[in-house]
Amino acid sequence: MGRGNKRRRPKSQLWRPEAEEISELERRIKEESPKRGWHPDESQEAPAFSSLPISERTLRGLEAGGFETMKPIQHATIPHALAGRDVLGAARTGSGKTIAFLVPLLEALFRERCVARVRDNGRWSPEDGLGALVLSPTRELAMQIFEVVRVVGAMHDLSAGLVTGGARDVAHEKARIGRMCVVVATPGRCLQHLEESPGFDASHAKILVVDEADRVVDMGFAPQLDAVVTYLKNPERQTLLFSATLAGSSSVVASRKDLKVSPKIAQLRKLVKPSVEFLVARTDRQVVRSGAPAAPTPGGLEQRYVVCELDEKLDVLYSFIKAHLRAKTIVFVSACAQARFVLEALRGMQPGVPLLALHGKLNQKKRAAVYYDFSSKPHAVLLATDVAARGLDFPKVDWVVQLDAPEDADAYVHRAGRAARNDASGDALLVLLPSEEPRVTDLLATARVPVKRLAVNPERRRFTTLGHITALVASRPDVKELAQKAFRSYVRSVVLASDKRAFRVRDLDLDKFAASLGLASTPAIKLPEPDQAVAVRAETHAKKNANRKLAKLKAQIKEAKAAKRSPPPPKPAETDDDDDDDDDDLLVAAERRRDEEIEEVEELVAPATQKRKAPPKLKIRDGVDAKVLGKRTVFGDDGGPALPNLGDKLAAAAASERPVDSSSLKASHDDFVARVRDRLRQSAAADRDHERRARRERKRAKLLPKEEEEEEDEGDRDVGAFLASPPQ
Repeated sequence: MGRGNKRRRPKSQLWRPEAEEISELERRIKEESPKRGWHPDESQEAPAFSSLPISERTLRGLEAGGFETMKPIQHATIPHALAGRDVLGAARTGSGKTIAFLVPLLEALFRERCVARVRDNGRWSPEDGLGALVLSPTRELAMQIFEVVRVVGAMHDLSAGLVTGGARDVAHEKARIGRMCVVVATPGRCLQHLEESPGFDASHAKILVVDEADRVVDMGFAPQLDAVVTYLKNPERQTLLFSATLAGSSSVVASRKDLKVSPKIAQLRKLVKPSVEFLVARTDRQVVRSGAPAAPTPGGLEQRYVVCELDEKLDVLYSFIKAHLRAKTIVFVSACAQARFVLEALRGMQPGVPLLALHGKLNQKKRAAVYYDFSSKPHAVLLATDVAARGLDFPKVDWVVQLDAPEDADAYVHRAGRAARNDASGDALLVLLPSEEPRVTDLLATARVPVKRLAVNPERRRFTTLGHITALVASRPDVKELAQKAFRSYVRSVVLASDKRAFRVRDLDLDKFAASLGLASTPAIKLPEPDQAVAVRAETHAKKNANRKLAKLKAQIKEAKAAKRSPPPPKPAETDDDDDDDDDDLLVAAERRRDEEIEEVEELVAPATQKRKAPPKLKIRDGVDAKVLGKRTVFGDDGGPALPNLGDKLAAAAASERPVDSSSLKASHDDFVARVRDRLRQSAAADRDHERRARRERKRAKLLPKEEEEEEDEGDRDVGAFLASPPQ
């Protein structure tokens, strides 16, 4: 027998092995789930993933990705998350938080989907909409999470999609996002699809994950996240929040009431799920026995800082790059314009190492290309803003240089955490101004960040960049514009900084700073008042995160509704004809043309009583024929003269030196108008019939080819039906 005649097994038998596996997993989860507040002993080695009650498919995916042994954050959170509890997890950068929330996510969807298929009437299936939503504050971090989903979830029969801002083909996303079980997205683009994509149903979503949760609030995404949560209507939804800087408490594990979280996390927790207490797991591998937690930065990271003047920063950076040509370095600056300008300046000096830039002004395609290019190079320098400071896992980064001081300790931790990831070693260098040193070092000491001061070697600073940058700015107008933007962006970032004790504009020598950028004069800049800095900062974030396309669409819908509410234009008078609307429109147009003809004739032979310029009086000279002078004839539609020859009358009147009688002209005018109206009234019926026949002929000519094609198709269908029917 062929394959087409093979008997299919019912769905209940087809998925029987998965159903048995799920029953066993649910039994183990119920028996092995830890109590609330449980935390693993840091003195013991972390067990393997195979010791967890997870499916064989997930274990095979973890093995393919090289994940065999759990890390502390994974060992502390995965057992609680498998039990369906809400988790608020904090761990140092590069500690494996992505796997900590992806494993419970895949397992929850695997159990729910297979049970639904076995029952054949389950509440959720891949065709019923979204199953899990993962939100990330940056596009690059979303891309990285999606890549891990593809590796760890490769053995699962689940569809996944990546949706971030900057993509041009939104219609392509709208057509496919409704079929995705797992969606990794940025908050703004996710909200856009929830509002605009009809097939994107998130009402049955089982899990919500927010990675780098504090950054979501800090970047101004709180309104978008609040709107996204309104679409997640599943009362049994599980929520997982992860970040490296969630809390400042010294407790390792605490309940919601005991933990002192930052205001950002308190705000975020109210947005996502205010009525449920989170299990909070804060893990550090190097917990001191006295109970004080270790540093939030990786243990293998050597951290130093140097102090220099603002106009010397580029010299320090160039000297550092020349001294570390065989290293992989990330240089953080405070604004996109600075990254663009420093890139152009260093390219002209040709330091001998590949130079790249990653910032928010690049489109999504270029940002992805830079991310993968830098990840693949053994030695390179990446100039980046804080868009690359959160969660991105660049392999084998040797140095992290913070050319501009971070706003707070959390920003420093995330920047420095790009190096020494996954228990590797690395170095971090912070460049501070003399006015910034006291306050920033106090903040880092309070956050338990072990940073040491390093003196700059004068032998390394023999080369100055001022001459080259000045010549470059003078010769290239585009670089000069970038220098001006870099100047304004840096000063603006200092004004809008949250910590006014560390960052003060009055401590900066702006003239020297402008000269170090190659500018002949200090650019003018309009700065907000100090008391308005917070409002301006919030307004900037709101404008940056606003969905302009959605706002434009809403404005168009509003205009359309207003147009519908306005009174419609008056309709033309209805006729008694039973023909179609096109014929009625044509007859109305014909009547309008006849009225226009009458108006033209009336204007042509306007009576003398109207206020018109009177024609000049003509006088006939002796010996001149009056019939030749001023002769004018008006012809009618029948080819004959429509009016008496006015030229003859004028000539005769001029010959007799008497003016033309206005009453006779008015009588002639009225007589002509009456005759034209009568003629048009008599020919109206014939004109309608003629126009109607012409219209029908044109319609028939257009429809004739389609009718012939339909007849041919019907003939083909009849033949196919005849061949497919059984013999009588």
